[in-house]
Amino acid sequence: GNRMTAILAGALVYTFSGSMYVMFMEMNFLNFFYLFPLLMIGVEYLWTGKGHKLFVISFALCLINSYYYAYMMALQVVVYCVVRYIIERKIIPFKELMKLVGRFFICAVIGGVIGLASQLPAIVNVLSLGRFKYEEDIKIFSLEAGLPVILQMFSIYIVIAGFVGFSSMAIVAFALILRKKSSSHKLAAVLFVIYSLSFFFPIIASAFNAGNYATLRYAFAYPMLAGYILTLGFDELPSLKKKSWMIALIAAFVYLVAIVYFSSGKDGFYSALSLLMSVLLVGAANSIWGERNRKAVTITYFAAILFSCFMIGFACIRVYVVSVSVPFGKVNDIFLYSEGKPLLDEERLTQVRYDRVGADYYGVRVNSSMALAINGCDFYNSNYNEYVD
Repeated sequence: GNRMTAILAGALVYTFSGSMYVMFMEMNFLNFFYLFPLLMIGVEYLWTGKGHKLFVISFALCLINSYYYAYMMALQVVVYCVVRYIIERKIIPFKELMKLVGRFFICAVIGGVIGLASQLPAIVNVLSLGRFKYEEDIKIFSLEAGLPVILQMFSIYIVIAGFVGFSSMAIVAFALILRKKSSSHKLAAVLFVIYSLSFFFPIIASAFNAGNYATLRYAFAYPMLAGYILTLGFDELPSLKKKSWMIALIAAFVYLVAIVYFSSGKDGFYSALSLLMSVLLVGAANSIWGERNRKAVTITYFAAILFSCFMIGFACIRVYVVSVSVPFGKVNDIFLYSEGKPLLDEERLTQVRYDRVGADYYGVRVNSSMALAINGCDFYNSNYNEYVD
């Protein structure tokens, strides 16, 4: 097939993913949507012996931008390398494996030294903050944590500045590449399964957040993997016809029923509609034109991709409109009109600090110390931090 067409399809999935909504909340987090692909290209070059400079430079840049996100990237690179070795172990002798580990270790150390040199004072300061003493019982497995992600994965799902959402065309391609036997197809499929299952294990989300509360911030790489899967499986889309098309339609309807039963929000419905339209458009194009008119089929594929991206955009805009339409005074009434007395009384009785409160629709805990006339437990949640709401 046309390699550039497949790459364009994957790029659309990545660029217009629900995870990009982070730009409306944490602008600095957006940097890693272009830094992580560079790092992974560096990993590929290092793995195949094509060079080490890109890996060292990109890893150093990641650390300079944010050692917090660089930590999450490093963990994901480790998982990627372990899974890739398991799949390719028959063609990688033990001696070559030792060389590979050595290359990665040395290059990671060099990139780490370059990147952390300017960050050490900040790291020392952050490690002294009270938020690292935060304690919470983290479940190993939680159906309640993972199921909403799956039910809204083709629109948008938000958990503490962690965003999930990508084009439903990627899942169509995923189903089709399961039949392929090449190592690249197996690697992408296994990584996608591992990533998807990780959402059901809050302990994994906590590990990616340095052992703190569970958050899906590490899912920034999920839409990148989805885009890669669509790129790999783009040439397989014509095989979705007749019997396989009927099976896919049934699966899409089952997904819709599951959303109606388990989900009460609109974002789940958008997710189901996106999947249903993707399956309908791809199957219809294959059945109507097939091999007779490849141009019309390809245009229809991209129409399905754009429609699924539109559904994600619509869901993101809806979330944003709800966010900005909440009056500031309304969410802080309990403080502004009561001078914080109920919370101060509760603090005296329970010895629990209530400086931080869930003040908006998505549950982000913001600083209330200005209303209570006391400082927060640490810099991030205190009057001294001018960037906290």
